[in-house]
Amino acid sequence: MHEAYQVSSLLKLTYQVESIAAYDDNLLVGTRQGHLCMYNLVRTDEKCEVQLMRYHKSFSKKAVQQLNVIPDHNLLISLTGSENESELSNLDENENNENYELYESESSDSSEEDENNSASERDEQESIEQGEFIPEIHTYSANNAGCKADLGDSPTVLECFTVFFSNEFIDNIVSETNNYYQYLSNKIRFFSSSRARGWTPVDRQEMYIFLALSLLMPLAKKQRINDYWTTDSFLLTPAFGQIMPRDRYLLLLKMLHFGDNNNPNQNDKLFKIRLAIDHLRTCFKNSLEPFQNICIDESLMLFKGRLAFKQFIPSKRHRFGVKLFILCDCETSYILDFIIYTGSSTEITQFPEVGISGSIVLTLLEKYLNNGHSLYVDNWYTSPSLFSILHEKKTNACGTVKINRKHMPPLKEKLERGEHREVRMLSTIHTDEMIVCGKTLQGEDKRKPLCILNYNENMGAIDKTDMLLSSTESVRKTIRWYKKVFFHLLDLSILNAHVIYKMKTGENIPLLQFQIKLIKEIVEKYQKFRPRASSSKNIGQDAPMRLVARHFPSHVEKNEKKNKLMAKRCKQTSMTGDISVLVRMAVAVKRKIQLYYLKNNEFLTLIDDINLTEIPRSMVWCQEAICVGYRGEYALLELTGKQTDLFPTSSTRSNEPCIVRVSDTTFALCRETQTVLVNVKGETECNKALRWSDVPVTLAWDEPYALGILTDCIEVLTLEPSGLVQTLPDLSKVRYIVPAQQGLLYAASLSQIWAIQAVDVAKQRKVLVDAKQFQLALKLTQISNESEDEKKEKIHHIQTLLAYDLFHKKQFHESMNEFLKLGTDAYDVIRLFPDLLPQQQQGSDYPEPVRDLTEKELETSILALINYLTEMRHRLQSSDTQVLVISIHATKSIICDKIGFYRSH
Repeated sequence: MHEAYQVSSLLKLTYQVESIAAYDDNLLVGTRQGHLCMYNLVRTDEKCEVQLMRYHKSFSKKAVQQLNVIPDHNLLISLTGSENESELSNLDENENNENYELYESESSDSSEEDENNSASERDEQESIEQGEFIPEIHTYSANNAGCKADLGDSPTVLECFTVFFSNEFIDNIVSETNNYYQYLSNKIRFFSSSRARGWTPVDRQEMYIFLALSLLMPLAKKQRINDYWTTDSFLLTPAFGQIMPRDRYLLLLKMLHFGDNNNPNQNDKLFKIRLAIDHLRTCFKNSLEPFQNICIDESLMLFKGRLAFKQFIPSKRHRFGVKLFILCDCETSYILDFIIYTGSSTEITQFPEVGISGSIVLTLLEKYLNNGHSLYVDNWYTSPSLFSILHEKKTNACGTVKINRKHMPPLKEKLERGEHREVRMLSTIHTDEMIVCGKTLQGEDKRKPLCILNYNENMGAIDKTDMLLSSTESVRKTIRWYKKVFFHLLDLSILNAHVIYKMKTGENIPLLQFQIKLIKEIVEKYQKFRPRASSSKNIGQDAPMRLVARHFPSHVEKNEKKNKLMAKRCKQTSMTGDISVLVRMAVAVKRKIQLYYLKNNEFLTLIDDINLTEIPRSMVWCQEAICVGYRGEYALLELTGKQTDLFPTSSTRSNEPCIVRVSDTTFALCRETQTVLVNVKGETECNKALRWSDVPVTLAWDEPYALGILTDCIEVLTLEPSGLVQTLPDLSKVRYIVPAQQGLLYAASLSQIWAIQAVDVAKQRKVLVDAKQFQLALKLTQISNESEDEKKEKIHHIQTLLAYDLFHKKQFHESMNEFLKLGTDAYDVIRLFPDLLPQQQQGSDYPEPVRDLTEKELETSILALINYLTEMRHRLQSSDTQVLVISIHATKSIICDKIGFYRSH
């Protein structure tokens, strides 16, 4: 036995615990009174404490009897009441019902008197105190900040652009554009004069050229799109005609498409542009890790056509258009993420306690929370509730705020004489420090609050991007809103590519020059030979842009077709539009099990309900099987509804079922004082079992240990090797135990909660190695948080000690097999045998030879050594170690002589 866990008392409760659940450092407690409390574990060197983070008063009308948590989706499942009524709610959502009141508490103490507090009394407890404010600023580490794109030290402009507009993305646009022509040709009949009659399928190279011309157009603005191909000497811009014919460009513009019209998603207002939105949002987020300061603001893309989600914002330059919420890095003006506003169907995660504006902020910041970033927002987003949540998630925040926001304190002070404007700020970063920022007309120092200066400095990043794009944007008038959005996203991608280029090369090139350079590189790489019909002398020459580009040999035609076919396969495998099933859920309601799966943040029915013969008392789901515990019996239930009876819970069928998940394919089931393992096929692993000193009430699995609650203690057992590791006494009337994460469990009685923490792996390993419990030491090392190199070194050391120990236990063949697995040097193995090597070759660093062997044991050990040396010789003969092979052969001869000597005597 050794100390595997340490127990620390966390808190005593005045209400009665009915159920508990845990994940990471969070603990959920359901009470007999129907309340739900969420605690967070705080660890220090001396002790562990918990802080009450959230408290749902009257969460349920009855006792919260069962809890389960899916952390990635914050799903709380509570089965309440004696009739197994099922209730589902979300930890982060506050329904418009007084039974789901959510509020913060500064203390972990709670009492029955709190249940009778009125709303006004709670507001008084939460009121904001006036006085000197010293914020708790979350620290930020800039070690990971910067460009994450897979680029070299000196990338070209085109390489930076293809981070966002990659070949795969262009191939998908090409595929959808070609498909759209087929869709139109099957639906309508083109006029004889229509350009569409001359359609030929577009490919990747032509699509890149099409984008290059679209980017070139705003740099040489014309009144009409046809003017770019005019032959008027006053308006002539020859590059357009040399790169692509006018009719071909206009036809590509007409057919440009991003969605499958044969399978439209009627519930998605952005269906026609979804392909581009999802791809670019992912690329934006993955290509740069932001620096400390980030900001969120809205941007408006001009559009005056008919559109259901068109917005009117008088303060914006365009006033009418499509609104985007943009997350931007303040230092580089890089756009990290964006959300297109479509009304009530906008793709955001709803957080009712902070409203729509706060939900937008939390959705955009999902990847960047808990990193110490400092967020700047304007008064449309700022609220005390939002900033409280951000502070909990280790994110600093600052912004202007409206006086009528909920939980804002009354501010009745009037402006003093000489003050021009009243500005209210909310900040979790700043104090009331004032900074000198210039002189007044009277020569006095002009002072402003530091929070105002920082806000003005960081909040203009998105307006700066709008200003930069105003002179180079490729957006043009069109009645097709989705094409206008696409060209706007193209401009945003160029802006981000410009940022990455400057970071990787250190060249401070203006955006305009960057765009011109990009156009030239695209034309240089993708422009194909195109003879001019009006002049025969150019036939057979290189492309018209040869003076600024390289030559373009025509033999790439075959490769282009091959790539195009590959793009279709890519689309079939990765661009289907379906979302993989991430979560499956089983809910037991009386005598049936309801199965659901999560898709698009909504639980949908997986299969029809499965009817049961009895009400299940316990169940665990692994792969395609659910192990169900009834009163007195276990059964294995397939998703098809087929049920296989396993065995009774006890000989008298009086014990309650107890099931715990061991792995993805294995359950552990209690039968009286024994726990056996059963796989998803219903097969019992007979050679693996846990034996308790009493019938366990419930179990918890924390690899490699199993913890079981007995009448007066908690026992800790291991499966391999099977045995008792530790007994945790002094846990008065403990009834519940749940794992939170590897090495941390929570236990609870009706009125008290304990934390059970694993002892450091290094300490356990030392004790186990000293006690020669090598198998358990190996398991602990394999699941430890040590680096892979450290693990490899420790495991090799323990396995070597195991091999030596087996030899000293006179298990010679097993010992030699271990030495073979480790590749141990032959001389180190031979040293274990007395008199086989000269005395001067014996080493003090190795275990002493075993000298108390009988004649039979000595013969057995030498035969095992011969087998070891034979195998080593076979391994070495294929390498260049001829001398060592000869030595091993000679050693074998000596050993054989020794055996003959022993047998003759």
